[in-house]
Amino acid sequence: MAQKADHALACRRIEGIHRFRELISDHLIADQDLLIKMRDLESRITSLDVANIYDFLPYSDADGLWRAIGVRGRSDFNAYRLNVVDPNIEKWLNPSTGDYPGIAGSQDHFGDIGLGIFIRPFRKDTFKFLTEARLYLDDIPAANVITVP
Repeated sequence: MAQKADHALACRRIEGIHRFRELISDHLIADQDLLIKMRDLESRITSLDVANIYDFLPYSDADGLWRAIGVRGRSDFNAYRLNVVDPNIEKWLNPSTGDYPGIAGSQDHFGDIGLGIFIRPFRKDTFKFLTEARLYLDDIPAANVITVP
């Protein structure tokens, strides 16, 4: 039996994707701290030296081994806002506590994101480099968002 298309749901999803795309392209606001860190990171990353990036990351765990940075993106009715956040390395390392919402925090709106970069020394001249990313898509299948031009 063929599945019937839900036209109202399809329209709501298209409007959500369009609204998100408009916020990103026309109303993107990044906090000053993020802009400064991005410029600094860009200058460091050109050397392709992870140790250089490791030294740059502003947050560390209690032992001082892991270094990290978090970036959160949130949409509201007027803009899409990006800012640097503490990725809370201790809870990231031990998520069994159950109260760690991830770098994204609570995600209330379509397009809310959380990105974390975590680095620690591994062996001589070698680093372990991990990232965590979360994107809140509401009820829209990921395949639909990926194909949006």
